[in-house]
Amino acid sequence: MTSVPPPESPTPPNDGEAAPPTGAPAADPPAPVTSPASGAGESGVAPSIEAPDSTSPAGPALPPPPAYPAPPRPSSGPRAGGLAIAALVVGIAAFVFGLAPGLGILIGGTAVVLGIVALVKGARKGFPVTGIILGALGVLASIATTIALIVGLSLLPTIVERSASASPQTLPSATPRDEASVAPGAGAVPTGFDDVDAAVLADIVADPDGHVGEKVVVYGFVSQFDEATGPCLALLGVGAAQSTSSWDYPHDVIGGGGDGITCPTLEGVLEGDHLKLWVTVAGSYTYGAVSGEDVSAPAFDIAHVELLEPLTS
Repeated sequence: MTSVPPPESPTPPNDGEAAPPTGAPAADPPAPVTSPASGAGESGVAPSIEAPDSTSPAGPALPPPPAYPAPPRPSSGPRAGGLAIAALVVGIAAFVFGLAPGLGILIGGTAVVLGIVALVKGARKGFPVTGIILGALGVLASIATTIALIVGLSLLPTIVERSASASPQTLPSATPRDEASVAPGAGAVPTGFDDVDAAVLADIVADPDGHVGEKVVVYGFVSQFDEATGPCLALLGVGAAQSTSSWDYPHDVIGGGGDGITCPTLEGVLEGDHLKLWVTVAGSYTYGAVSGEDVSAPAFDIAHVELLEPLTS
Protein backbone atom coordinates (compact mmCIF):
# COMPACT_ATOMS: atom_id res chain seq x y z
CA MET A 1 0.00 0.00 0.00
CA THR A 2 1.43 3.20 -1.05
CA SER A 3 1.77 5.79 1.66
CA VAL A 4 0.50 9.32 1.06
CA PRO A 5 2.85 12.04 2.11
CA PRO A 6 1.50 14.39 4.68
CA PRO A 7 0.19 17.68 3.35
CA GLU A 8 2.53 20.63 3.48
CA SER A 9 1.74 23.14 6.09
CA PRO A 10 0.55 26.23 4.37
CA THR A 11 2.43 29.44 4.96
CA PRO A 12 0.53 31.46 7.50
CA PRO A 13 -1.22 34.20 5.77
CA ASN A 14 -0.39 37.82 6.44
CA ASP A 15 -2.73 39.71 8.58
CA GLY A 16 -5.96 40.19 6.73
CA GLU A 17 -4.95 38.09 3.69
CA ALA A 18 -6.60 34.80 2.65
CA ALA A 19 -4.38 31.89 2.01
CA PRO A 20 -4.21 30.90 -1.60
CA PRO A 21 -5.43 27.45 -2.38
CA THR A 22 -2.86 24.78 -2.55
CA GLY A 23 -1.47 24.30 -5.97
CA ALA A 24 -2.96 27.54 -7.29
CA PRO A 25 -0.68 30.03 -8.95
CA ALA A 26 0.45 32.98 -6.86
CA ALA A 27 -1.68 36.02 -7.36
CA ASP A 28 -0.22 39.43 -8.16
CA PRO A 29 0.08 41.75 -5.20
CA PRO A 30 -2.81 44.16 -4.91
CA ALA A 31 -2.43 47.55 -6.52
CA PRO A 32 -1.77 50.37 -4.11
CA VAL A 33 -4.77 52.44 -3.15
CA THR A 34 -4.22 56.13 -3.82
CA SER A 35 -7.32 57.38 -2.09
CA PRO A 36 -8.29 56.84 1.51
CA ALA A 37 -11.02 54.32 2.26
CA SER A 38 -13.37 54.21 5.14
CA GLY A 39 -12.81 50.53 5.82
CA ALA A 40 -11.16 47.35 4.60
CA GLY A 41 -11.80 46.04 1.08
CA GLU A 42 -13.66 43.04 0.18
CA SER A 43 -10.56 40.93 0.80
CA GLY A 44 -10.37 42.37 4.32
CA VAL A 45 -6.92 44.04 3.72
CA ALA A 46 -6.56 47.67 4.92
CA PRO A 47 -5.58 49.95 2.07
CA SER A 48 -2.20 51.62 2.19
CA ILE A 49 -1.73 55.35 1.55
CA GLU A 50 1.26 56.64 -0.34
CA ALA A 51 2.50 60.24 0.12
CA PRO A 52 2.09 62.26 -3.08
CA ASP A 53 5.24 63.07 -4.92
CA SER A 54 5.76 66.81 -4.63
CA THR A 55 7.98 66.74 -7.68
CA SER A 56 5.41 64.98 -9.83
CA PRO A 57 4.13 67.20 -12.62
CA ALA A 58 0.76 65.67 -12.16
CA GLY A 59 0.48 67.04 -8.60
CA PRO A 60 -2.10 69.78 -7.91
CA ALA A 61 -0.86 73.45 -8.19
CA LEU A 62 -1.10 75.52 -5.01
CA PRO A 63 -3.22 78.67 -5.33
CA PRO A 64 -1.38 82.06 -4.87
CA PRO A 65 -1.70 83.75 -1.49
CA PRO A 66 -4.58 86.19 -1.25
CA ALA A 67 -3.78 89.96 -1.72
CA TYR A 68 -4.69 91.99 1.34
CA PRO A 69 -5.84 95.61 0.80
CA ALA A 70 -3.69 98.46 2.18
CA PRO A 71 -4.87 99.85 5.51
CA PRO A 72 -7.01 102.98 5.12
CA ARG A 73 -5.20 106.33 5.55
CA PRO A 74 -6.21 108.04 8.77
CA SER A 75 -8.23 111.15 8.17
CA SER A 76 -8.46 114.19 10.41
CA GLY A 77 -11.53 114.34 12.55
CA PRO A 78 -13.83 117.31 12.94
CA ARG A 79 -12.02 118.41 16.09
CA ALA A 80 -8.64 118.61 14.30
CA GLY A 81 -10.24 120.55 11.42
CA GLY A 82 -11.78 123.02 13.85
CA LEU A 83 -8.44 123.57 15.55
CA ALA A 84 -6.78 124.19 12.16
CA ILE A 85 -9.34 126.86 11.26
CA ALA A 86 -9.03 128.43 14.70
CA ALA A 87 -5.23 128.55 14.34
CA LEU A 88 -5.55 130.35 11.00
CA VAL A 89 -8.10 132.91 12.26
CA VAL A 90 -6.15 133.66 15.46
CA GLY A 91 -2.91 133.88 13.44
CA ILE A 92 -4.43 136.52 11.16
CA ALA A 93 -5.59 138.47 14.22
CA ALA A 94 -2.08 138.25 15.71
CA PHE A 95 -0.56 139.58 12.49
CA VAL A 96 -3.01 142.52 12.44
CA PHE A 97 -2.54 143.42 16.12
CA GLY A 98 1.18 142.59 16.21
CA LEU A 99 2.19 146.22 16.73
CA ALA A 100 0.09 146.46 19.89
CA PRO A 101 2.48 146.03 22.85
CA GLY A 102 1.66 142.87 24.76
CA LEU A 103 -1.55 142.09 22.84
CA GLY A 104 0.27 140.68 19.82
CA ILE A 105 2.30 138.39 22.09
CA LEU A 106 -0.86 136.95 23.68
CA ILE A 107 -2.78 136.44 20.42
CA GLY A 108 0.26 135.19 18.49
CA GLY A 109 1.18 132.69 21.19
CA THR A 110 -2.38 131.34 21.13
CA ALA A 111 -2.22 130.90 17.34
CA VAL A 112 1.06 128.99 17.58
CA VAL A 113 -0.31 126.64 20.25
CA LEU A 114 -3.53 125.97 18.30
CA GLY A 115 -1.57 125.24 15.13
CA ILE A 116 0.74 122.76 16.85
CA VAL A 117 -2.17 120.94 18.54
CA ALA A 118 -4.02 120.72 15.20
CA LEU A 119 -0.97 119.16 13.52
CA VAL A 120 -0.56 116.66 16.35
CA LYS A 121 -4.20 115.61 15.95
CA GLY A 122 -3.67 114.92 12.24
CA ALA A 123 -5.10 118.01 10.58
CA ARG A 124 -3.93 118.92 7.09
CA LYS A 125 -0.91 121.22 7.16
CA GLY A 126 -2.28 124.21 5.24
CA PHE A 127 -4.28 126.11 7.86
CA PRO A 128 -2.25 125.19 10.97
CA VAL A 129 1.13 126.01 9.41
CA THR A 130 -0.16 129.36 8.12
CA GLY A 131 -1.58 130.15 11.54
CA ILE A 132 1.74 129.27 13.21
CA ILE A 133 3.71 131.53 10.83
CA LEU A 134 1.34 134.50 11.22
CA GLY A 135 1.23 134.02 14.98
CA ALA A 136 5.02 133.96 15.21
CA LEU A 137 5.27 137.17 13.16
CA GLY A 138 2.73 138.82 15.44
CA VAL A 139 4.71 137.77 18.51
CA LEU A 140 7.97 139.15 17.11
CA ALA A 141 6.37 142.46 16.12
CA SER A 142 4.71 142.83 19.51
CA ILE A 143 7.97 142.07 21.33
CA ALA A 144 9.72 144.80 19.30
CA THR A 145 7.05 147.41 20.04
CA THR A 146 6.94 146.43 23.70
CA ILE A 147 10.71 146.89 24.03
CA ALA A 148 10.50 150.25 22.23
CA LEU A 149 7.72 151.38 24.57
CA ILE A 150 9.68 150.37 27.67
CA VAL A 151 12.81 152.15 26.43
CA GLY A 152 10.79 155.25 25.54
CA LEU A 153 9.11 155.38 28.94
CA SER A 154 12.46 154.97 30.68
CA LEU A 155 13.93 157.88 28.67
CA LEU A 156 10.87 160.12 29.01
CA PRO A 157 11.92 161.81 32.27
CA THR A 158 15.33 162.67 30.80
CA ILE A 159 13.76 164.06 27.62
CA VAL A 160 11.29 166.18 29.57
CA GLU A 161 14.01 167.42 31.89
CA ARG A 162 16.28 168.42 29.02
CA SER A 163 13.48 170.16 27.15
CA ALA A 164 12.42 172.12 30.22
CA SER A 165 13.76 175.58 30.83
CA ALA A 166 17.30 175.31 32.16
CA SER A 167 18.91 177.66 34.65
CA PRO A 168 22.50 178.63 33.85
CA GLN A 169 24.68 178.38 36.96
CA THR A 170 27.85 180.07 35.68
CA LEU A 171 26.16 183.34 34.71
CA PRO A 172 26.39 186.45 36.90
CA SER A 173 23.27 187.04 38.95
CA ALA A 174 21.38 190.31 39.13
CA THR A 175 18.67 191.75 41.29
CA PRO A 176 15.09 191.34 40.06
CA ARG A 177 14.07 194.17 37.84
CA ASP A 178 10.72 195.87 37.69
CA GLU A 179 8.39 196.32 34.71
CA ALA A 180 10.36 197.87 31.87
CA SER A 181 9.78 201.57 31.52
CA VAL A 182 10.57 201.57 27.82
CA ALA A 183 9.47 199.21 25.07
CA PRO A 184 12.17 197.01 23.51
CA GLY A 185 13.42 197.74 20.03
CA ALA A 186 14.74 201.26 20.41
CA GLY A 187 17.20 202.33 17.78
CA ALA A 188 17.57 201.81 14.07
CA VAL A 189 17.14 198.42 12.43
CA PRO A 190 20.57 197.09 11.44
CA THR A 191 21.39 196.03 7.91
CA GLY A 192 23.24 193.03 6.52
CA PHE A 193 21.08 190.36 8.23
CA ASP A 194 19.54 187.60 6.10
CA ASP A 195 16.20 185.86 6.44
CA VAL A 196 16.64 182.08 6.66
CA ASP A 197 14.34 179.12 6.16
CA ALA A 198 13.76 176.25 8.58
CA ALA A 199 16.44 174.00 7.01
CA VAL A 200 19.17 176.66 7.21
CA LEU A 201 18.29 177.50 10.80
CA ALA A 202 18.34 173.80 11.71
CA ASP A 203 21.87 173.54 10.28
CA ILE A 204 23.00 176.55 12.32
CA VAL A 205 21.52 175.12 15.53
CA ALA A 206 23.08 171.69 14.86
CA ASP A 207 26.57 173.15 14.30
CA PRO A 208 26.76 176.71 15.67
CA ASP A 209 30.57 176.67 15.77
CA GLY A 210 30.58 176.10 12.02
CA HIS A 211 28.45 179.21 11.38
CA VAL A 212 30.13 181.73 13.67
CA GLY A 213 29.74 185.28 12.39
CA GLU A 214 26.68 184.65 10.22
CA LYS A 215 24.00 187.34 10.58
CA VAL A 216 20.40 186.13 10.40
CA VAL A 217 16.88 187.17 11.31
CA VAL A 218 14.84 184.81 13.51
CA TYR A 219 11.57 184.83 15.44
CA GLY A 220 10.90 183.55 18.92
CA PHE A 221 9.87 184.13 22.51
CA VAL A 222 11.69 184.66 25.81
CA SER A 223 11.32 181.45 27.83
CA GLN A 224 13.59 182.53 30.72
CA PHE A 225 14.95 185.94 31.68
CA ASP A 226 15.42 186.27 35.43
CA GLU A 227 17.96 186.32 38.23
CA ALA A 228 19.40 182.99 37.18
CA THR A 229 20.21 184.14 33.66
CA GLY A 230 21.39 187.60 34.63
CA PRO A 231 20.56 190.94 32.99
CA CYS A 232 22.33 190.32 29.68
CA LEU A 233 21.44 186.70 28.84
CA ALA A 234 18.09 185.12 28.07
CA LEU A 235 16.92 181.65 27.11
CA LEU A 236 14.96 181.87 23.85
CA GLY A 237 12.85 179.53 21.77
CA VAL A 238 13.34 180.46 18.11
CA GLY A 239 12.22 179.48 14.62
CA ALA A 240 12.68 180.67 11.05
CA ALA A 241 9.16 182.05 10.60
CA GLN A 242 6.75 184.03 12.75
CA SER A 243 4.00 182.11 14.48
CA THR A 244 1.31 182.64 17.10
CA SER A 245 2.20 179.49 19.09
CA SER A 246 5.30 178.78 21.13
CA TRP A 247 5.22 175.19 19.84
CA ASP A 248 6.33 176.48 16.44
CA TYR A 249 9.63 177.75 17.89
CA PRO A 250 11.49 174.44 18.35
CA HIS A 251 15.10 175.56 18.93
CA ASP A 252 16.42 176.53 22.37
CA VAL A 253 19.22 179.10 22.18
CA ILE A 254 21.03 181.52 24.45
CA GLY A 255 20.64 185.17 23.50
CA GLY A 256 23.09 187.79 24.77
CA GLY A 257 22.58 191.53 24.55
CA GLY A 258 25.43 193.26 26.30
CA ASP A 259 28.68 193.02 28.21
CA GLY A 260 27.20 191.41 31.32
CA ILE A 261 26.61 194.72 33.05
CA THR A 262 24.90 196.97 30.56
CA CYS A 263 22.50 195.38 28.06
CA PRO A 264 21.04 198.00 25.72
CA THR A 265 19.55 195.55 23.20
CA LEU A 266 17.61 193.74 25.94
CA GLU A 267 16.32 196.86 27.57
CA GLY A 268 12.57 196.60 28.10
CA VAL A 269 12.46 192.86 27.26
CA LEU A 270 10.37 190.72 29.63
CA GLU A 271 10.03 186.98 30.09
CA GLY A 272 7.30 185.72 27.75
CA ASP A 273 7.73 188.46 25.14
CA HIS A 274 7.21 187.53 21.48
CA LEU A 275 10.06 188.98 19.43
CA LYS A 276 11.66 189.37 16.04
CA LEU A 277 15.44 189.24 16.52
CA TRP A 278 18.44 190.32 14.45
CA VAL A 279 21.27 188.11 15.68
CA THR A 280 24.87 187.11 14.95
CA VAL A 281 25.86 183.47 15.49
CA ALA A 282 28.45 183.36 18.31
CA GLY A 283 29.07 179.59 18.48
CA SER A 284 28.01 177.27 21.29
CA TYR A 285 27.50 178.05 24.97
CA THR A 286 27.67 175.52 27.83
CA TYR A 287 25.91 176.05 31.13
CA GLY A 288 24.79 173.97 34.10
CA ALA A 289 21.16 172.86 34.11
CA VAL A 290 18.91 172.35 37.12
CA SER A 291 19.49 168.61 36.83
CA GLY A 292 23.21 169.14 37.42
CA GLU A 293 24.15 168.22 33.85
CA ASP A 294 26.10 170.48 31.53
CA VAL A 295 23.96 171.59 28.60
CA SER A 296 25.31 173.06 25.38
CA ALA A 297 23.17 175.40 23.26
CA PRO A 298 23.75 177.75 20.32
CA ALA A 299 24.61 181.32 21.36
CA PHE A 300 23.32 184.35 19.48
CA ASP A 301 24.48 187.94 19.98
CA ILE A 302 21.33 190.05 19.77
CA ALA A 303 21.81 193.22 17.70
CA HIS A 304 18.20 194.37 17.64
CA VAL A 305 14.74 193.22 18.76
CA GLU A 306 11.22 194.09 17.72
CA LEU A 307 8.22 193.39 19.93
CA LEU A 308 5.48 191.30 18.22
CA GLU A 309 1.89 190.47 19.11
CA PRO A 310 1.63 188.16 22.15
CA LEU A 311 1.52 184.42 21.56
CA THR A 312 -1.81 182.66 21.85
CA SER A 313 -0.37 179.39 23.18
